[in-house]
Amino acid sequence: MTIIRQPIVFTIFAACLLYGALWLANPYVVLLSFSLVIMIGLPHGLFDPWIAIPEFHQNISKLVLFLTSYVILAGVFLWLWLVAPMISLIIFLIVSSYHFGMDYCSEKTLTSSCISVLSGGAILCFPVLFHTDESFAIFSLLVGSPVYTEPLLLAAWLVICGLYLLYHQRKDIVFELIGLGVLAFIFPPLLFFTLYFCGLHSMRHYLQHWPALRHAMVRDKYWVLALVIATYAMVAWVYFYFLSPASMPTNLVKTVFYVLAALTIPHMMVMTFFSAKSRQ
Repeated sequence: MTIIRQPIVFTIFAACLLYGALWLANPYVVLLSFSLVIMIGLPHGLFDPWIAIPEFHQNISKLVLFLTSYVILAGVFLWLWLVAPMISLIIFLIVSSYHFGMDYCSEKTLTSSCISVLSGGAILCFPVLFHTDESFAIFSLLVGSPVYTEPLLLAAWLVICGLYLLYHQRKDIVFELIGLGVLAFIFPPLLFFTLYFCGLHSMRHYLQHWPALRHAMVRDKYWVLALVIATYAMVAWVYFYFLSPASMPTNLVKTVFYVLAALTIPHMMVMTFFSAKSRQ
């Protein structure tokens, strides 16, 4: 058993290392989170073409259609955030809940779907429950208007999640969620998200699809490089052209979540429909 093969251990280890970041001035903490998410978390979706079309060399037209659809979906969601930011935030949180919960249960059954939504939702509830004002300040920053939800509703969600998981004898998930809850209590929301997204969620994705990823990086290194450049070009475009002028920390936070929101929709569709098929 190694740290790399036990993502929750890796997360706690990373939390200890990053605890020193709390001694940095606020803008530098934001910059640290931004850098880690961009360098470690965001690239975990770069390999979606290889998951959806393992042998795309045999059918380039399929790859072009896939990438075009991916970009259109991402662009539509960015546009939606401009015209209806509150609705976009709600969609993003719901989709993220299900997507994060798929780490625990990816089968296409009603019970599995409930476990996914409840577990993923619990991960999002933790920072809001323990750091309510700071969490809603981030939400308000993203939508441009005040956002607030009764914390008791979040506590009720966690209780329902715990009872449902125990009823279905998923104590493994309960223990991991407790560990994540401890991290969410210790760290401010932005650092907690960075730790979870980079150290646990993305790491699981890399490990699960490592054979395909390694193959892609060796055989298709120029395709990988092209997608890396395109992804970072999107990040730069959102930061410099999509956002209105503001302080660097404010725009870094907005850039991270806008880009993640735009890419989460097509990425989740790949993981839902193609990843399950590839495991059969």
